[in-house]
Amino acid sequence: MMARIDELVLGVPGLAAREARDLAQRIARKIEAGLPETARPVSLAHLDVKLSLPRGLGIEELANRISRAVLERLSPRGSS
Repeated sequence: MMARIDELVLGVPGLAAREARDLAQRIARKIEAGLPETARPVSLAHLDVKLSLPRGLGIEELANRISRAVLERLSPRGSS
């Protein structure tokens, strides 16, 4: 399943611009990989996901947690 993210706004204190771009790319790849092959196309104008994460997480762990939260919200069970 292909995912297209037109805009991703992250508030992560302490990230340099290059790290933020890397994080956004990792999140997008993980979301795309986590979507079921049978998923129907969906267009969302806005999806708001707020997380409180501990300081000191590496880029990969940040990407894992953020993408997991987005995928949970996209699932039929998580969209309440």
